[in-house]
Amino acid sequence: KCKRERERERERERERERERRRERERERERERERERERERERERERERERERERERVFTLSVNTMLFSFEAFELLIVVVVV
Repeated sequence: KCKRERERERERERERERERRRERERERERERERERERERERERERERERERERERVFTLSVNTMLFSFEAFELLIVVVVV
């Protein structure tokens, strides 16, 4: 009787240990998923920053063209007058 009881207790302890290992593994997986999500967010932020830079360059180019055109018009006015 005592021997069987000890054996059952050891089995319960082994089961608790397996459960603790499974829980640690689940926690590691959740942490890996959180890290993947943080990395995706960093990539989205980098993409938004690239988009803002493209818009800035485009606006600068358009402004430069407009300025060049206005300068050319002014030159025509000066030459004509």
